[in-house]
Amino acid sequence: LLDRRRTELANLEMEYRLAQATYQKLSTEYEEARLRVASRSAQLQVVDPAVVPERPVAPRPFLNTALGLMLGLMLMTGGAFLGEYVQNSW
Repeated sequence: LLDRRRTELANLEMEYRLAQATYQKLSTEYEEARLRVASRSAQLQVVDPAVVPERPVAPRPFLNTALGLMLGLMLMTGGAFLGEYVQNSW
């Protein structure tokens, strides 16, 4: 009975030390990560303040749709030419 209790106590103490070491390591890594993020954030600088537009900008759905369609067609045409070129070069 006494040996079993001593073995259990030794196991519990070992688990406690392991948990404590793990917590210490994770805590240190967390603090290092926070410092890395803080040091990166300090590199950002505002060069000029924001400028308020002189007049409101209205959405232009027709123009945006037409530009998107044209860009898509150009990309698809380029992809078709590239695909044909690669297929014929093999």
